[in-house]
Amino acid sequence: MRYVRYWCSHLDSQPLMDTAFLDRLATQLKVGKSAACCRAIERILVRMKEHYESGQYHSTTEAENEFRRLVETDLACK
Repeated sequence: MRYVRYWCSHLDSQPLMDTAFLDRLATQLKVGKSAACCRAIERILVRMKEHYESGQYHSTTEAENEFRRLVETDLACK
């Protein structure tokens, strides 16, 4: 029972940020791209989620713009 109380209090103290918008953007960015580019987008997505959840971006728009920039400059997506 102590474990459950700790787990719940831990979740309350650090609310998770919703990153579904990044998943949707990744899906859109993959359309018509090569397999190598799609893999690069997946790698970028993981990093973007970590950065967004840590509060690096002040808005979803800022995160989306950075995601697009990273995909556009990735060598696999040129």
